[in-house]
Amino acid sequence: MNKALFALLTWISLVLVAPTGHASDNASSEPALTSSMKNMKGVLEEILPIVVSDTLFSESSMRKKFREGTEKLATMAHRIDPKSMIIKDGRIDPSIGLIAQLFDVEAKRASDEAKRGNDEYARRIVQGLTSFCISCHTSSSMGPQFTLHSDEAVLKRLTPIEKANFLTATRRFDEALKEYEEFIDNSENARSRKIEWESAVRRSLAISVRVKNDRAKSAELVGRALKSPYMPDFFREDLLGWQKSLKDWAKEVGRKAKTEQGLFAETQLLFSKAKSNQRFPADRVADLDYLRVTAAGHEFLRKYGNGAKAPEILYFLGSSYEALQSMGLWYLGELYFESCVRTAPHSAIAKQCYQRLEMSLFSGYSGSGGIDVPSDVQDRLEGLKKLLKGS
Repeated sequence: MNKALFALLTWISLVLVAPTGHASDNASSEPALTSSMKNMKGVLEEILPIVVSDTLFSESSMRKKFREGTEKLATMAHRIDPKSMIIKDGRIDPSIGLIAQLFDVEAKRASDEAKRGNDEYARRIVQGLTSFCISCHTSSSMGPQFTLHSDEAVLKRLTPIEKANFLTATRRFDEALKEYEEFIDNSENARSRKIEWESAVRRSLAISVRVKNDRAKSAELVGRALKSPYMPDFFREDLLGWQKSLKDWAKEVGRKAKTEQGLFAETQLLFSKAKSNQRFPADRVADLDYLRVTAAGHEFLRKYGNGAKAPEILYFLGSSYEALQSMGLWYLGELYFESCVRTAPHSAIAKQCYQRLEMSLFSGYSGSGGIDVPSDVQDRLEGLKKLLKGS
């Protein structure tokens, strides 16, 4: 389990930072989606607009459709056959088996939480699942492409910001960035829809920093946002902090880590800076720094995933994704903390990862309206404790 989970997270490192892929020029070499995957695709097409939309998610009929969809996903997760992904020349996408394993566990967890009435927590889990699926099928020409065609009538009900979130969830980053920018530049949005306007600024920066690694574009976005006279004081403070981080980034021109130790030191430096800049857990002033940690951390796992420093990188990534959780784009912190424990269970960093995982799980259940941590989750934590103790 530890090797499979770690391999999966290494693979996620490939797809989370990679630009959207294109279909192979040789369409005949691509297998059709299996029956199970077609069915799962249909469920995702139905529930993803609900997942990204607060408006739709609040409606009882849509909430019912969401719960039914999570149960279907859990049932279908067992039916993905990696052998069906074999291409004519005998190759098989190495990520498929790992994705199937993760999907099985996480889809069941989402379904269980929905049945318990913890809909918001289930929503978070499903958002992560859809990210994995779409990333898998858009990052490589090795397997079938995975384009979602959700109900146009439902999509038309999305607000501009929800449409941008949907485009982000389906990795159509250029279209999403355009939508976010249009929303940001509308002064009426900044005046009367402050929370959505702030979210649009933050998510546009997530794309420009995390996906595109574009410092100049990020500086432009921050500069445009700072011109608004309507933002709350706390958000202006965040923007000024991000502006400072961008200026510091500009001073790094020519600094490029070329070795395993160099890339680890770079990631560690960025993480230390982010922690130093973040004054309290809910402080968002270090978001840009944490975004850069995730980019560097994933690069490390891609290049040196079996290295001795990998467990610490997993800790950096878990902590960074926890800090960025309020963006609503990635809910991966718990996966990285667990992988850290399973990868190096007897290390000091594993104990730190376990403590962060335990805290995150308890917080997640209390924050989702639950009254206690479910027994299966407690069993999962007990299993990790035994690993730490070597029993």
